[in-house]
Amino acid sequence: MEIDSLYHGAGWTPRANFVAEVEAFSAGQEWVIEWQYRAVRRLLVEGADTLVWLDYSSWLQMTRLVRRTMRRRLARQELWNGNYETIFQDEEHIIRWGMRTFP
Repeated sequence: MEIDSLYHGAGWTPRANFVAEVEAFSAGQEWVIEWQYRAVRRLLVEGADTLVWLDYSSWLQMTRLVRRTMRRRLARQELWNGNYETIFQDEEHIIRWGMRTFP
């Protein structure tokens, strides 16, 4: 499960039922999900029996982020709820987010 699919609604807007859907998902017996979105971290910790931390170098993370983003953008691949990768000039662009949040 990609938690972004629960969070992002049409036009990249947050979905109103995000927390409730994560709560329902994490109440299941077996699941794997990324550790994002402070609003639901408590739910994820409470429902998890194992946490795995992947500590990749910033170079590797950014290389993969840029490659994946460019592939999706060039292919016009639909992501979640009708969303597509935006142009880099967007202040909230995923590559800008990656550079801001890596530290």
